[in-house]
Amino acid sequence: MHARTAAALWGFTEATVFFLVPDVILTYVGAFRGLRAGLVASGYALSGALIGGTVTYVLAAHMPNAVMTWLTWVPAISPEMVARVQGEISTSGLSAMVLGPLSGRPYKIYAAAAGAQGVPFPLFLVASVLARLPRFAGLAAIAAWLAPRIPASRRYLQIIWLAIWLAFYAFYFSVMPR
Repeated sequence: MHARTAAALWGFTEATVFFLVPDVILTYVGAFRGLRAGLVASGYALSGALIGGTVTYVLAAHMPNAVMTWLTWVPAISPEMVARVQGEISTSGLSAMVLGPLSGRPYKIYAAAAGAQGVPFPLFLVASVLARLPRFAGLAAIAAWLAPRIPASRRYLQIIWLAIWLAFYAFYFSVMPR
């Protein structure tokens, strides 16, 4: 599978049902295929995230209770987290959506809350781009810059990349609910 296709699919699934962020593949592409490939993959991940976020937004607009309940079945998403995000969207609007995913709360919850609360769709899309693209492109760029500066073979760099993500998710799942 091509990196662009994988990034788009990962962006889509993470915005709907998956629980690992596209940053995983984007850092791999940046580190092992270079800056240009990492940035292109980031654009594809954003496209997938926008489509997936739109699906989540629309479903929540039409059946908010079912979507909010369903979200709590995703690993590391609790009913309290869903309620908190709903409150953030209600009080802070789209600025919460832009900044919230940086705190470890999944984008899909913000997409669902925006749909359920009737946030205008064009504003939702703008906030989605601001919430996703800087992090996607930034991490791909950091990986592209950092990888050639680590004095290790490709195989050891892959092991380092994998170890970083395993450590990240071990920590993330240890501090998130469930």
